[in-house]
Amino acid sequence: MSYETVIAPLANLEAEEFAVVQGCVFPSLVAVSKDVRNASAEAEKKIDAHNIKCRFVFYRTHIPFLLGCSFKTHQKKILRQI
Repeated sequence: MSYETVIAPLANLEAEEFAVVQGCVFPSLVAVSKDVRNASAEAEKKIDAHNIKCRFVFYRTHIPFLLGCSFKTHQKKILRQI
């Protein structure tokens, strides 16, 4: 594992994701139609919910492996931070 195989792809994905999310958020800020603003806000909520689920899965599965510890050890570290 290296920066190029783990961190760089995640950073690239996050950069691509940002553009997609902004494409959904922008209409909620400027659209004249209330229906468009509402649809935009709903799309943003769905994207946020999806991102939360994906991050949970990533933290649960990848971070302990990268840190060389068990999930339970990693979970205790996360819970102490909350």
